[in-house]
Amino acid sequence: MKSFFKNISLVVLTFGALSATAQNFPVQANLSITPPYSVYLQDYISPGVDKLNLNILPTDFTISELRVKLRISIEGQNVTLRTKSSFQPTPLFINGGVPLRLTGFDIAEYLNPDNLDFQGISKQQFLQNGALPEGVYRFNIEVIEFNRNVVVSNKAFVVAWIILNDPPLINLPFQGEKVRATDPQNVIFQWTPRHTGSPNSAFATEYEFSLVEIWPAGRDPEIAMRSTSPIYQTTTQSTTLVYGIAEPALVPGRSYAFRVRAKSMVGIDELDLFKNDGYSQTGTFTFGDECKPPTGIESNTISAKSFNATWNTAFNHTGFNVRYRESAERNNSWYEEESFIGEQRIGALKPETTYEVQVRAACGSLESPYSESLAVVTVTEGEIAFSCGVPPEAYGLENREPLQNLFIGEYIYANDFDIKVREVTGSNGIFSGTGLAEMPLFSLAKVRVNFEGISVNTDYRLVDGVVTTIYDPNSSMMVDLDPEDTLEDEADDGTSGDDVVADSGNDINYDEPIDSVYVDDNGDIVVVMEDGSTDTVTPDQDGSSDDEEPEDTVITDSVGNNWTVDSGGIVTPGVGIGGSDTVNTIPYDSINQISPDS
Repeated sequence: MKSFFKNISLVVLTFGALSATAQNFPVQANLSITPPYSVYLQDYISPGVDKLNLNILPTDFTISELRVKLRISIEGQNVTLRTKSSFQPTPLFINGGVPLRLTGFDIAEYLNPDNLDFQGISKQQFLQNGALPEGVYRFNIEVIEFNRNVVVSNKAFVVAWIILNDPPLINLPFQGEKVRATDPQNVIFQWTPRHTGSPNSAFATEYEFSLVEIWPAGRDPEIAMRSTSPIYQTTTQSTTLVYGIAEPALVPGRSYAFRVRAKSMVGIDELDLFKNDGYSQTGTFTFGDECKPPTGIESNTISAKSFNATWNTAFNHTGFNVRYRESAERNNSWYEEESFIGEQRIGALKPETTYEVQVRAACGSLESPYSESLAVVTVTEGEIAFSCGVPPEAYGLENREPLQNLFIGEYIYANDFDIKVREVTGSNGIFSGTGLAEMPLFSLAKVRVNFEGISVNTDYRLVDGVVTTIYDPNSSMMVDLDPEDTLEDEADDGTSGDDVVADSGNDINYDEPIDSVYVDDNGDIVVVMEDGSTDTVTPDQDGSSDDEEPEDTVITDSVGNNWTVDSGGIVTPGVGIGGSDTVNTIPYDSINQISPDS
């Protein structure tokens, strides 16, 4: 009996060996699938997407024009899809020793749902989105003799982990954040990819960024994102996007929605490898606060030549630009003053004149539009009652509250002298700098002055200290006096009269300071005053006869600066009061020492 069972075992082992030998099929099949692995079967068989490849090699050289077909199965997650036994595909022809390569598109008919049997999932469930449940699957393909349904190849297979990757996660800006509004704009968008750590991450990805405005305010951001054309859309492979000056301008105070879509760059057609079609959640942010112009602009008169403008400020206002001009001359250039508080004193105006005033706010690096215009009418100027030996009009210096800040262009008042500030340093009532003083003795001619460590109260009155004139003995505006002489003595000699400098020839004199002089394209001389106004002069450069050369034109301002314009239009600045750094005193206390009680 032992010998019988030994013989039976030997027969079984021999049969098994013969069966193993029978696995040497005359056709060898090899299957490959290029990752990433999609849950959608359509992604494997679409034209131009070379993801699935089947190589068939007949090793039996006697095979000639053999008609074959394939049997395909996909198994995993308790789900099986298998080629129907009744399916009759288009036959394939193979020849011994000649390889045959098939792509997914070549075998597309085998993966048609109508030609598959479904287990673990119904055909209707599969057709809802054409996707397999996520998980690990084994793709199997066998070559079968077409007429006899005999397997003639090995079972070629590939194991694939097919999943849908999570879309990007928005990092910046934070949801609902109010980002800082800057000029130029600079908003950082950033997101984190969530597919790189998955088992299905072996593919290149690009990101489509879209930005829309949420309008009207309060609209659902998701609805705005889906129904509004983007104001900006771009594609990038980076996970950071800098929204700067080259992109469409964002409006301060407005809200915006944005999202990022991740897309595979594999193949001609983009594969759908992400949940939610690759779209991130919708992010929202507000671009700073709207920079609104000041409101409640008012004015109060200080004198016939000055007024004080005030306005209401907002929490995000950091500075102001005040501009004004004569209303009757709309073509006039605007004069501008800068302020950091809700008021500005404006001087050097004309009496009985209507001015147009507008105010613009700065909000950090942003600027608001100008406000609506305010009409301001200066009052009538009274007669100048100044004369030597007559005390000035009484005023009080009881107010000792220090003026906190003094700005360029503002006026301070020293006795009956009005002084326009040109340079200034200091605070809390103590200031140093330079200015222009209107001299009543000389028909309000303007004289350059210095002041150092003076005290000024909230009425802009000098309450302590001395303002000193700047003296240049070489100035053409100065009377030729010896230090011991007096103005009365010089007048008696006939060398001085009512006019300090008389016009002669092409000499032109102005009773106010000049900023610059130039010659325009027409050959006219343009004189730019220190207050910004201009005067155009057409010089007589023809000469009095044909033999005479054209004369130079000499222009002198109220503080002794002069400019010479020759016949060729060349402007040469001269040296006057403005060119001297010498600080001196005219030997007449009523002029050179301006103090509170002078």
